[in-house]
This record gives sequence, C-alpha cells and structure tokens, in this order.
Amino acid sequence: MEERRKCPRIHFGFRVEDDGGKKAWMIEDISSGGCFLQKFEETPIGSKISLVFQLPGSPKYIEAVGEVKHVKECGVGLEFLAINSEDRKETEDFVKEFMKYEE
Repeated sequence: MEERRKCPRIHFGFRVEDDGGKKAWMIEDISSGGCFLQKFEETPIGSKISLVFQLPGSPKYIEAVGEVKHVKECGVGLEFLAINSEDRKETEDFVKEFMKYEE
C-alpha cells in the first residue's frame, strides 16, 4: 500500500482524553499531522473528535480536533484539523527527537 502520510510518524503510546475529560483512549502513533487512536466504539469516517493530551516529558496540555480518515477494528486514524501552530510545532519536535533514537 502506498504511503500517503505527509508528516513523519512515530509509534509511541500515551493517554489522550476527549475535551470534556469524560472518555480516555490511547494514542498508538503520532505525527504533527495526526495520530492513530485506539478507540473501540464505532466512529464513522468524517467524524470529528476533540482531544486533549500531554506529550511525554512536557507539562503542557495540547488541544486538537481531528477528523477520522480511516477506521480499523482496533481504532481510528485522525488528521488534525485544528491545532494551534505552537502545539503542532511542539508535536513535530517531539517526533523528530524520538526518531533520533529509533535509527
């Protein structure tokens, strides 16, 4: 299958919540452009999900809105539609730093 991602992605699991703090899931992988969310309730393609998460090692909470781009049995692939530029940059830097250790 052809790679369609625009941004480097790393496999790194950490907790994420909906913006109301009522539901929690795990992020399985992340890039500055989106993430794969382990989510077991049915979520159709095109659905919007508001997320709040903390990158490991960072005290700051990041808020983002993602659109479901693909669905698998174990979760959904999200593209970040709304994330402020500072948070996107912090996510990109986290991914780049982690990738140094994967090589």
